[in-house]
Amino acid sequence: MVSTPDTPLIFFWTLSLLLLHRALRMDKTGYWIFSGIAMGLAFDSKYTAVFLPFGLLLFLLLSVSHRRLLTTVWPWLCLMVMILVSAPVIVWNFQHDFASFAFQGSQRMGQLSAFTVKPKFIFGLLGHQLALLMPVLFITLFYGLYILVKRYGKKSAEMPVNDLFLLSFFLPVFLLFILISPLYWVKINWMMPAYISGILWASIYLSEKWFKWQILLSLLVHLGLILEVLFYPIPIRSDDTWVGWEELSEKVLIVKREQHADFVFSADGYKTSAELNLYSEHFIYGRNVLGEPALEFDFLDTDLSKLSGQNGIFIDSDPHFKDIGIEVMMPEKLKGYFEAVRQLPSVIIRRNNRPVRKFLVYFCEGYRPPLQGKYNRPDYQP
Repeated sequence: MVSTPDTPLIFFWTLSLLLLHRALRMDKTGYWIFSGIAMGLAFDSKYTAVFLPFGLLLFLLLSVSHRRLLTTVWPWLCLMVMILVSAPVIVWNFQHDFASFAFQGSQRMGQLSAFTVKPKFIFGLLGHQLALLMPVLFITLFYGLYILVKRYGKKSAEMPVNDLFLLSFFLPVFLLFILISPLYWVKINWMMPAYISGILWASIYLSEKWFKWQILLSLLVHLGLILEVLFYPIPIRSDDTWVGWEELSEKVLIVKREQHADFVFSADGYKTSAELNLYSEHFIYGRNVLGEPALEFDFLDTDLSKLSGQNGIFIDSDPHFKDIGIEVMMPEKLKGYFEAVRQLPSVIIRRNNRPVRKFLVYFCEGYRPPLQGKYNRPDYQP
Protein backbone atom coordinates (compact mmCIF):
# COMPACT_ATOMS: atom_id res chain seq x y z
CA MET A 1 0.00 0.00 0.00
CA VAL A 2 2.73 2.45 1.00
CA SER A 3 6.39 2.24 0.11
CA THR A 4 8.87 3.83 2.53
CA PRO A 5 12.55 3.19 3.32
CA ASP A 6 11.47 1.86 6.71
CA THR A 7 10.53 -1.52 5.26
CA PRO A 8 14.06 -2.52 4.14
CA LEU A 9 15.51 -0.65 7.15
CA ILE A 10 13.57 -2.75 9.65
CA PHE A 11 14.42 -5.96 7.79
CA PHE A 12 18.17 -5.27 7.71
CA TRP A 13 18.10 -3.79 11.22
CA THR A 14 16.59 -7.03 12.55
CA LEU A 15 19.05 -9.12 10.53
CA SER A 16 21.93 -7.00 11.88
CA LEU A 17 20.87 -7.62 15.48
CA LEU A 18 20.57 -11.36 14.87
CA LEU A 19 24.02 -11.57 13.25
CA LEU A 20 25.68 -9.30 15.83
CA HIS A 21 24.23 -11.38 18.64
CA ARG A 22 25.68 -14.51 17.07
CA ALA A 23 29.00 -12.80 16.42
CA LEU A 24 29.25 -11.80 20.08
CA ARG A 25 28.30 -15.27 21.28
CA MET A 26 30.39 -17.33 18.87
CA ASP A 27 33.10 -14.80 17.99
CA LYS A 28 33.42 -16.15 14.46
CA THR A 29 34.80 -14.12 11.55
CA GLY A 30 31.89 -14.91 9.26
CA TYR A 31 29.27 -13.46 11.59
CA TRP A 32 31.24 -10.23 12.03
CA ILE A 33 31.51 -9.81 8.25
CA PHE A 34 27.86 -10.64 7.61
CA SER A 35 26.87 -8.26 10.41
CA GLY A 36 28.75 -5.48 8.63
CA ILE A 37 27.01 -6.31 5.34
CA ALA A 38 23.57 -6.23 7.00
CA MET A 39 24.36 -2.94 8.77
CA GLY A 40 25.55 -1.41 5.50
CA LEU A 41 22.37 -2.45 3.71
CA ALA A 42 20.36 -0.98 6.58
CA PHE A 43 22.21 2.33 6.12
CA ASP A 44 21.60 2.17 2.36
CA SER A 45 17.91 1.88 3.24
CA LYS A 46 17.70 4.76 5.73
CA TYR A 47 20.19 6.79 7.73
CA THR A 48 18.62 5.81 11.05
CA ALA A 49 20.89 2.76 10.71
CA VAL A 50 23.76 4.91 11.99
CA PHE A 51 22.49 3.86 15.43
CA LEU A 52 23.52 0.26 14.71
CA PRO A 53 27.31 0.81 14.97
CA PHE A 54 26.64 3.25 17.83
CA GLY A 55 24.66 0.55 19.65
CA LEU A 56 27.39 -2.01 19.06
CA LEU A 57 30.12 0.25 20.47
CA LEU A 58 27.88 1.23 23.39
CA PHE A 59 27.31 -2.43 24.24
CA LEU A 60 31.01 -3.26 24.03
CA LEU A 61 31.91 -0.31 26.26
CA LEU A 62 29.34 -1.17 28.93
CA SER A 63 29.67 -4.96 28.93
CA VAL A 64 32.49 -6.06 31.22
CA SER A 65 32.59 -9.52 29.66
CA HIS A 66 32.75 -8.20 26.08
CA ARG A 67 34.84 -5.05 26.46
CA ARG A 68 37.98 -6.95 25.49
CA LEU A 69 36.61 -7.23 21.94
CA LEU A 70 37.39 -3.53 21.43
CA THR A 71 41.08 -4.48 21.40
CA THR A 72 40.52 -7.06 18.65
CA VAL A 73 40.05 -6.57 14.92
CA TRP A 74 36.52 -8.01 14.72
CA PRO A 75 34.21 -5.11 15.64
CA TRP A 76 36.37 -2.71 13.60
CA LEU A 77 36.31 -5.10 10.64
CA CYS A 78 32.52 -5.17 10.99
CA LEU A 79 32.37 -1.36 10.86
CA MET A 80 34.70 -1.25 7.85
CA VAL A 81 32.51 -3.72 5.97
CA MET A 82 29.48 -1.58 6.82
CA ILE A 83 31.19 1.50 5.35
CA LEU A 84 32.12 -0.42 2.19
CA VAL A 85 28.54 -1.65 1.70
CA SER A 86 27.29 1.90 2.35
CA ALA A 87 29.58 3.19 -0.44
CA PRO A 88 26.77 3.86 -2.98
CA VAL A 89 25.14 6.35 -0.60
CA ILE A 90 28.46 7.90 0.44
CA VAL A 91 29.75 8.25 -3.14
CA TRP A 92 26.46 9.77 -4.34
CA ASN A 93 26.67 12.37 -1.59
CA PHE A 94 30.26 13.22 -2.53
CA GLN A 95 29.09 13.74 -6.10
CA HIS A 96 26.10 15.90 -5.10
CA ASP A 97 27.52 18.20 -2.40
CA PHE A 98 26.32 15.92 0.41
CA ALA A 99 22.70 16.72 -0.46
CA SER A 100 20.89 13.93 1.37
CA PHE A 101 23.30 13.99 4.34
CA ALA A 102 22.69 17.72 4.69
CA PHE A 103 18.92 17.28 4.37
CA GLN A 104 18.82 14.65 7.12
CA GLY A 105 21.51 16.26 9.25
CA SER A 106 22.40 19.93 9.32
CA GLN A 107 19.10 21.16 7.89
CA ARG A 108 17.00 19.27 10.44
CA MET A 109 19.33 20.42 13.23
CA GLY A 110 18.92 23.95 11.92
CA GLN A 111 15.18 23.63 12.40
CA LEU A 112 15.82 22.56 15.98
CA SER A 113 17.97 25.63 16.66
CA ALA A 114 14.89 27.87 16.94
CA PHE A 115 14.27 26.10 20.27
CA THR A 116 10.55 26.75 20.38
CA VAL A 117 8.84 24.26 22.66
CA LYS A 118 5.58 23.00 21.19
CA PRO A 119 3.52 20.84 23.57
CA LYS A 120 1.38 19.55 20.70
CA PHE A 121 4.50 17.85 19.28
CA ILE A 122 5.00 15.96 22.55
CA PHE A 123 1.37 14.84 22.75
CA GLY A 124 1.48 14.01 19.03
CA LEU A 125 4.47 11.72 19.56
CA LEU A 126 2.89 9.98 22.54
CA GLY A 127 -0.42 9.65 20.70
CA HIS A 128 0.83 8.08 17.50
CA GLN A 129 3.31 5.79 19.30
CA LEU A 130 0.46 4.68 21.57
CA ALA A 131 -1.57 3.84 18.46
CA LEU A 132 1.39 2.11 16.80
CA LEU A 133 2.31 -0.17 19.71
CA MET A 134 -1.14 -0.47 21.30
CA PRO A 135 -1.61 0.82 24.89
CA VAL A 136 -0.55 -2.37 26.69
CA LEU A 137 2.85 -2.65 25.02
CA PHE A 138 3.51 1.09 25.08
CA ILE A 139 2.84 1.30 28.81
CA THR A 140 4.92 -1.84 29.38
CA LEU A 141 7.93 -0.15 27.76
CA PHE A 142 7.73 2.76 30.21
CA TYR A 143 7.10 0.40 33.12
CA GLY A 144 10.24 -1.51 32.14
CA LEU A 145 12.23 1.72 32.04
CA TYR A 146 10.92 2.59 35.50
CA ILE A 147 12.08 -0.80 36.84
CA LEU A 148 15.42 -0.32 35.06
CA VAL A 149 16.08 3.03 36.73
CA LYS A 150 14.91 1.71 40.09
CA ARG A 151 17.11 -1.39 39.85
CA TYR A 152 20.30 0.11 38.43
CA GLY A 153 19.97 3.84 39.06
CA LYS A 154 22.05 3.81 42.26
CA LYS A 155 23.72 0.43 41.99
CA SER A 156 26.90 -0.59 40.26
CA ALA A 157 25.66 -4.14 39.61
CA GLU A 158 26.25 -5.41 36.10
CA MET A 159 23.17 -5.78 33.95
CA PRO A 160 22.49 -9.17 32.35
CA VAL A 161 24.24 -9.36 28.98
CA ASN A 162 21.08 -10.00 26.95
CA ASP A 163 19.30 -7.05 28.55
CA LEU A 164 22.27 -4.79 27.91
CA PHE A 165 22.46 -5.91 24.27
CA LEU A 166 18.77 -5.24 23.63
CA LEU A 167 18.82 -1.89 25.44
CA SER A 168 21.92 -0.70 23.53
CA PHE A 169 19.90 -0.74 20.30
CA PHE A 170 16.65 0.46 21.86
CA LEU A 171 17.36 3.29 24.28
CA PRO A 172 19.53 5.59 22.10
CA VAL A 173 16.90 5.84 19.34
CA PHE A 174 13.92 5.86 21.71
CA LEU A 175 15.29 8.49 24.09
CA LEU A 176 16.71 10.75 21.36
CA PHE A 177 13.37 11.15 19.60
CA ILE A 178 11.52 11.62 22.88
CA LEU A 179 14.00 14.35 23.88
CA ILE A 180 13.68 16.28 20.62
CA SER A 181 9.89 15.84 20.38
CA PRO A 182 9.13 19.12 22.22
CA LEU A 183 11.06 20.99 19.51
CA TYR A 184 10.50 18.99 16.33
CA TRP A 185 7.68 16.93 14.83
CA VAL A 186 8.78 13.28 15.14
CA LYS A 187 7.03 11.15 12.54
CA ILE A 188 5.31 7.93 13.48
CA ASN A 189 7.79 5.63 11.72
CA TRP A 190 11.07 7.14 12.94
CA MET A 191 11.18 5.18 16.22
CA MET A 192 10.13 1.83 14.76
CA PRO A 193 13.63 0.27 14.50
CA ALA A 194 14.14 0.80 18.23
CA TYR A 195 11.17 -1.40 19.00
CA ILE A 196 12.75 -4.50 17.43
CA SER A 197 14.95 -4.96 20.50
CA GLY A 198 12.82 -2.83 22.82
CA ILE A 199 9.82 -5.17 22.57
CA LEU A 200 12.00 -8.24 23.19
CA TRP A 201 13.41 -6.57 26.30
CA ALA A 202 10.03 -5.31 27.58
CA SER A 203 8.34 -8.69 27.06
CA ILE A 204 9.74 -9.94 30.39
CA TYR A 205 7.43 -7.43 32.11
CA LEU A 206 4.36 -8.47 30.12
CA SER A 207 2.24 -11.03 31.96
CA GLU A 208 0.20 -13.63 30.11
CA LYS A 209 -3.01 -11.75 30.94
CA TRP A 210 -1.80 -8.46 29.47
CA PHE A 211 -0.19 -10.27 26.54
CA LYS A 212 -3.65 -11.61 25.61
CA TRP A 213 -5.11 -8.10 25.86
CA GLN A 214 -2.32 -6.83 23.60
CA ILE A 215 -3.07 -9.50 20.99
CA LEU A 216 -6.81 -8.82 21.18
CA LEU A 217 -6.35 -5.06 20.72
CA SER A 218 -3.93 -5.66 17.87
CA LEU A 219 -6.39 -7.97 16.09
CA LEU A 220 -9.17 -5.39 16.43
CA VAL A 221 -7.00 -2.61 15.07
CA HIS A 222 -5.82 -4.73 12.14
CA LEU A 223 -9.40 -5.76 11.39
CA GLY A 224 -10.33 -2.07 11.31
CA LEU A 225 -7.44 -1.35 8.97
CA ILE A 226 -8.45 -4.19 6.65
CA LEU A 227 -11.98 -2.79 6.48
CA GLU A 228 -10.55 0.67 5.76
CA VAL A 229 -8.37 -0.67 2.95
CA LEU A 230 -11.12 -2.75 1.35
CA PHE A 231 -14.12 -0.45 1.76
CA TYR A 232 -12.60 2.96 2.62
CA PRO A 233 -15.43 4.01 4.99
CA ILE A 234 -13.40 6.91 6.41
CA PRO A 235 -11.85 9.11 3.68
CA ILE A 236 -8.36 10.39 4.47
CA ARG A 237 -8.20 14.14 3.92
CA SER A 238 -4.53 14.06 3.02
CA ASP A 239 -2.17 13.03 0.25
CA ASP A 240 -0.91 10.32 2.63
CA THR A 241 -3.31 7.77 1.23
CA TRP A 242 -3.20 4.78 -1.09
CA VAL A 243 -6.50 5.64 -2.78
CA GLY A 244 -6.94 7.05 -6.26
CA TRP A 245 -3.41 7.43 -7.60
CA GLU A 246 -3.68 4.94 -10.46
CA GLU A 247 -7.07 6.30 -11.48
CA LEU A 248 -5.67 9.83 -11.33
CA SER A 249 -2.81 8.81 -13.61
CA GLU A 250 -5.23 7.42 -16.20
CA LYS A 251 -7.40 10.56 -16.15
CA VAL A 252 -4.40 12.89 -16.33
CA LEU A 253 -3.16 11.02 -19.41
CA ILE A 254 -6.56 11.54 -21.05
CA VAL A 255 -6.46 15.28 -20.25
CA LYS A 256 -2.91 15.54 -21.60
CA ARG A 257 -3.94 13.93 -24.91
CA GLU A 258 -7.11 15.98 -25.27
CA GLN A 259 -5.26 19.25 -24.64
CA HIS A 260 -2.23 18.22 -26.73
CA ALA A 261 0.01 19.16 -23.79
CA ASP A 262 3.73 18.40 -23.84
CA PHE A 263 4.35 17.64 -20.18
CA VAL A 264 2.66 17.24 -16.77
CA PHE A 265 3.81 18.61 -13.42
CA SER A 266 2.66 19.15 -9.85
CA ALA A 267 3.89 21.40 -7.05
CA ASP A 268 2.02 20.27 -3.91
CA GLY A 269 5.09 18.76 -2.27
CA TYR A 270 6.46 15.65 -3.96
CA LYS A 271 3.74 13.02 -3.50
CA THR A 272 1.50 13.76 -6.46
CA SER A 273 4.46 13.90 -8.85
CA ALA A 274 5.99 10.75 -7.37
CA GLU A 275 2.76 8.74 -7.54
CA LEU A 276 2.05 9.84 -11.10
CA ASN A 277 5.59 8.80 -12.05
CA LEU A 278 4.90 5.37 -10.58
CA TYR A 279 2.02 4.79 -13.01
CA SER A 280 2.98 6.97 -15.97
CA GLU A 281 5.21 5.99 -18.87
CA HIS A 282 6.22 9.66 -19.25
CA PHE A 283 8.23 11.65 -16.72
CA ILE A 284 6.09 13.82 -14.42
CA TYR A 285 7.86 16.96 -13.18
CA GLY A 286 7.90 18.48 -9.70
CA ARG A 287 7.84 21.95 -8.23
CA ASN A 288 11.26 22.83 -9.70
CA VAL A 289 9.26 23.72 -12.84
CA LEU A 290 8.14 26.76 -10.84
CA GLY A 291 11.63 27.53 -9.56
CA GLU A 292 11.01 26.00 -6.15
CA PRO A 293 13.08 23.43 -4.23
CA ALA A 294 11.78 20.00 -5.21
CA LEU A 295 13.58 17.40 -3.09
CA GLU A 296 14.30 14.36 -5.29
CA PHE A 297 13.12 16.21 -8.39
CA ASP A 298 16.10 18.54 -8.02
CA PHE A 299 18.20 15.56 -9.14
CA LEU A 300 15.90 13.86 -11.68
CA ASP A 301 15.61 15.15 -15.26
CA THR A 302 16.53 18.69 -14.19
CA ASP A 303 17.17 20.12 -17.67
CA LEU A 304 14.07 22.31 -17.86
CA SER A 305 15.34 24.31 -20.83
CA LYS A 306 14.05 21.57 -23.16
CA LEU A 307 10.52 22.44 -22.02
CA SER A 308 10.85 26.11 -22.99
CA GLY A 309 7.83 27.31 -24.98
CA GLN A 310 5.93 24.06 -24.45
CA ASN A 311 2.49 23.60 -22.92
CA GLY A 312 1.96 21.79 -19.64
CA ILE A 313 -0.77 20.31 -17.45
CA PHE A 314 -0.58 21.39 -13.81
CA ILE A 315 -2.13 19.02 -11.23
CA ASP A 316 -2.87 20.39 -7.77
CA SER A 317 -4.20 18.12 -5.04
CA ASP A 318 -7.06 19.51 -2.95
CA PRO A 319 -7.28 17.09 0.00
CA HIS A 320 -9.66 19.26 2.05
CA PHE A 321 -12.18 19.92 -0.73
CA LYS A 322 -15.78 20.81 0.19
CA ASP A 323 -17.44 20.32 -3.18
CA ILE A 324 -16.61 18.86 -6.59
CA GLY A 325 -17.33 21.94 -8.67
CA ILE A 326 -14.74 24.03 -10.51
CA GLU A 327 -13.17 26.57 -8.21
CA VAL A 328 -11.88 29.66 -9.95
CA MET A 329 -8.53 29.54 -8.23
CA MET A 330 -5.63 30.69 -10.39
CA PRO A 331 -2.38 29.92 -8.57
CA GLU A 332 -0.23 33.04 -8.63
CA LYS A 333 2.94 30.96 -8.86
CA LEU A 334 1.96 29.78 -12.36
CA LYS A 335 1.73 33.25 -13.88
CA GLY A 336 5.44 33.98 -13.73
CA TYR A 337 6.39 30.87 -15.68
CA PHE A 338 3.69 30.61 -18.38
CA GLU A 339 2.29 33.00 -20.96
CA ALA A 340 -1.31 31.97 -20.23
CA VAL A 341 -3.12 29.72 -17.75
CA ARG A 342 -6.69 28.44 -17.77
CA GLN A 343 -8.47 26.09 -15.45
CA LEU A 344 -9.90 22.78 -16.67
CA PRO A 345 -12.56 20.57 -15.01
CA SER A 346 -11.26 18.99 -11.82
CA VAL A 347 -10.41 15.30 -11.60
CA ILE A 348 -12.68 13.60 -9.06
CA ILE A 349 -11.84 10.20 -7.57
CA ARG A 350 -14.82 8.26 -6.24
CA ARG A 351 -15.21 5.30 -3.93
CA ASN A 352 -18.58 3.69 -3.15
CA ASN A 353 -20.27 6.29 -5.36
CA ARG A 354 -18.98 9.22 -3.32
CA PRO A 355 -16.15 11.65 -4.06
CA VAL A 356 -13.12 10.99 -1.88
CA ARG A 357 -10.38 12.95 -3.69
CA LYS A 358 -10.22 16.08 -5.80
CA PHE A 359 -7.43 17.37 -8.04
CA LEU A 360 -7.47 20.82 -9.63
CA VAL A 361 -6.25 20.86 -13.24
CA TYR A 362 -4.78 23.77 -15.22
CA PHE A 363 -3.65 24.09 -18.84
CA CYS A 364 -0.47 26.20 -18.95
CA GLU A 365 0.72 27.67 -22.27
CA GLY A 366 4.21 28.81 -23.26
CA TYR A 367 6.54 27.68 -20.50
CA ARG A 368 9.35 30.02 -19.41
CA PRO A 369 11.84 27.99 -17.35
CA PRO A 370 13.71 29.50 -14.37
CA LEU A 371 17.44 30.10 -14.47
CA GLN A 372 19.10 26.71 -14.37
CA GLY A 373 20.95 25.91 -11.16
CA LYS A 374 19.31 28.64 -9.12
CA TYR A 375 17.23 26.20 -7.07
CA ASN A 376 18.91 22.91 -7.90
CA ARG A 377 21.16 22.96 -4.88
CA PRO A 378 21.13 20.95 -1.63
CA ASP A 379 21.28 23.82 0.88
CA TYR A 380 17.64 24.82 0.76
CA GLN A 381 15.12 24.50 3.54
CA PRO A 382 12.32 22.13 2.42
